[in-house]
Amino acid sequence: RMALNFAFFLTNYALVAFGVTVVVSLLHPGMMIVCGTVFMLWKAHDWLIRNQIQLAGTNIGKLLTIQQRSSILTILTAIAIVWKCLFPFFLSFTVSGGLILAHAVARDPRTIEDDKSFNIMDEDEVLVERGDVI
Repeated sequence: RMALNFAFFLTNYALVAFGVTVVVSLLHPGMMIVCGTVFMLWKAHDWLIRNQIQLAGTNIGKLLTIQQRSSILTILTAIAIVWKCLFPFFLSFTVSGGLILAHAVARDPRTIEDDKSFNIMDEDEVLVERGDVI
């Protein structure tokens, strides 16, 4: 039963998981701010690698080496993931997993509608097939 439901509703389950993730992310603005800050720090690091900025006669990109900045940003990223992103990840995983499993267990795959039920026409209607229409 679950295997048939997973195969048939896979796209719907992916959309449910995406929707739950968006809602959980919006309910945790601190996570979004921290993720945005870390992203901007990585973009600034990338920009400093490509451009040389002189401030008071010293090159800003040379104050810390590229390796040192990368190491610091990697540590900051790991701290941000554990500090702000781990709980919302588990929350969205649990909620979407619970919804998907509840539907997969409860839905009887024998009641899936076939295509014939959607093609009901009145007696006065005539279906004309046109080969020139895309």
